[in-house]
This record gives sequence, C-alpha cells and structure tokens, in this order.
Amino acid sequence: MKGSLFSFNVFVAVLVLLPSVVLLYHFSAEINEVCDMSSNVVLYTIVLSCVALLSLMTILKELLSFE
Repeated sequence: MKGSLFSFNVFVAVLVLLPSVVLLYHFSAEINEVCDMSSNVVLYTIVLSCVALLSLMTILKELLSFE
C-alpha cells in the first residue's frame, strides 16, 4: 500500500513540476525581453516557482520516507 501511495504522489508531483518548469522558462524569456515589472508575468513566475518548489519538496519527502 505504501509503495503505491509513494508512486502516486511522485507521479502527481512530476506531472505538476514539468509544466511549471516549461512555463517558468517561457516566462523568464518574456521578462528578459520586456523588462516590465508591472506585468502579470512576474506574478505568474513567482506562483509557478512556488508550485515547482512544492512539487520538488513532495518528491524529496516521499523519497526520504520511502523504505
């Protein structure tokens, strides 16, 4: 049971992490071009960074607690 829960959590975390990284890359390129800090792009980037960080933390937590 613990093994299936582990793989499910990691699967979901990776599913969330991959689009976040792709979008972060896209938005960072936009920020470099525009350099307009008042746009929503900065907010999206911050939110995506937090989501990506949470996903990484979930993966690490599952890996460390999995025995």
